Amino acid sequence: MQTLLLHAMAAAAAAAEVAKVDASTYEAFLEGAQDEWVLLDFYAPWCGHCRRLDPVLTAFAEQHPEVAVGKIDAEKRMNEPLVEAHGADSYPTLRFRRAGSPAFQDYHGPRDA
Repeated sequence: MQTLLLHAMAAAAAAAEVAKVDASTYEAFLEGAQDEWVLLDFYAPWCGHCRRLDPVLTAFAEQHPEVAVGKIDAEKRMNEPLVEAHGADSYPTLRFRRAGSPAFQDYHGPRDA
């Protein structure tokens, strides 16, 4: 029984999720992902392309637990400084940074897992 519980706990820890990030949690999210790749999705709730990307991001996060994936609602007023800092002027805007790097880059590749 204890072995089964340990396996379940390890599986839960390994399962990565797409984190909801906003201006108040952004720095903590990046600090928590200091040694990981980071992928940020700037989205708008009304955007059809963004809604279609949701399951793709979820699958990507599950398949790549070494990448911290965060979603930022670009329509929320509190997130305007993040949107401006990342130049997210269309949705979805995907930005990434390599592990240990402070610099983000635009991602223009395919929108699949």
